[in-house]
Amino acid sequence: MREIILFSLPSIAASLLEPLSSVVDTALVGHIDTTMLAALAVGTTLLSSFTWVFNFLVHASTSAVASSDQSEVGGSTRVSLTIALIVGLVTALLLYVFRLPLYQLMGSPDLSPSDIDQYFIPRLIGHPFAILFMTSMSLLRGLSRVNLALVFVMITTGLNIFLSWLFLYPMNIGLSGAAWGTVLANGLGMLFCFIALFLEPRIRESFKKLPPKEHWFKFGKNSLNLFGRSVFLTGSLFFGAKLAAAEGEVALASHQILLQVWLFVSFFIDGVAITANIKGSSFSGTKQAQSFIHLTKRVLSLGAILGLGFSLFYFFFESFTQSLFTSDPKVLELIGSIWPWIVLSQIPNALAFVYDGLLFGLGPVGGFVFVRRWMMVGALAVFLPIALSFDGLMGVWIGLISLNLFRLASGFWSVGHLQKRIA
Repeated sequence: MREIILFSLPSIAASLLEPLSSVVDTALVGHIDTTMLAALAVGTTLLSSFTWVFNFLVHASTSAVASSDQSEVGGSTRVSLTIALIVGLVTALLLYVFRLPLYQLMGSPDLSPSDIDQYFIPRLIGHPFAILFMTSMSLLRGLSRVNLALVFVMITTGLNIFLSWLFLYPMNIGLSGAAWGTVLANGLGMLFCFIALFLEPRIRESFKKLPPKEHWFKFGKNSLNLFGRSVFLTGSLFFGAKLAAAEGEVALASHQILLQVWLFVSFFIDGVAITANIKGSSFSGTKQAQSFIHLTKRVLSLGAILGLGFSLFYFFFESFTQSLFTSDPKVLELIGSIWPWIVLSQIPNALAFVYDGLLFGLGPVGGFVFVRRWMMVGALAVFLPIALSFDGLMGVWIGLISLNLFRLASGFWSVGHLQKRIA
């Protein structure tokens, strides 16, 4: 357990810092104007949706590098970065062309396209940087350079927070200021990661060597399964935001705050899931069944402890946490009605995230197939019916919590089933 904790700490810290810039943007904007916060919610939901859909670049890249031979690391890096560049450029272009229909699809009737454009267009300019930064960070983690990844995240997150505050308050640029702060920070983070990657002898020696077709096929197959998983997870979050937007800007602003609180925990626990992915890929790739079983027990115990810690924090510091984001009494009242569900769901949420990491680590023996299959079932058969069965924002959050309970149950069964394949 001590080894797992020490290995996980840098990843936990890095994962904790990654969403911090969005949390701070939400808090800074929320204390200026509720309409601006609603516009921020639309922009971040669209961008997050089209980033998380391609989240396979993170998990497939980490797994590929962690399980690669010395001579294949450069090829794995080349494949990941090439796909990331293409994905970033194409999605940015498509989102710009179709942004107005997308605004209409999910935006609140109280918002105008120009309100959302202030945040969305600058973020689109930096979207390729964000995708490449995300992918290169996953490659560093796969190479077990988690401490270096932590340093880069600390620098870029600090810069993001400072620039967002500077552009929003002293310079009074408006909502676009928060967007440009994120864009500049992501560009700098991408540059740092590129330098670190190409200073790695393992990468330099084999980067120019074209990977064999089998490598592309394996990466593509794993990516396809993870893409399917991300589509249904992102679709659930997108549809939830659309339901919130239909209730008006107060509900949408409340949803944005709740989502930041929710995602903050998920990114924190993702640090443990990254350990499960990196170590699990190594153990499953080398058929070390007993080591994988021990890993499973340790990371699940750590996840449960962290989940309990967040439940207690949100219970005892409810008013403090909510006041960080807004002082609007209508928003606070709506958030307060859903808050008990947020408190109660943290332990099962944490375990569900850890099980996802274990399944990513079981990618070499078929874990990605199970991740995709169960997420599809959960989104269509659990989240969607529940979200539509309850009125207002409450239905969205009961649906999301139920989806994670289903992910926990399916993860428990899938990991137990796939462990037998290692032996």
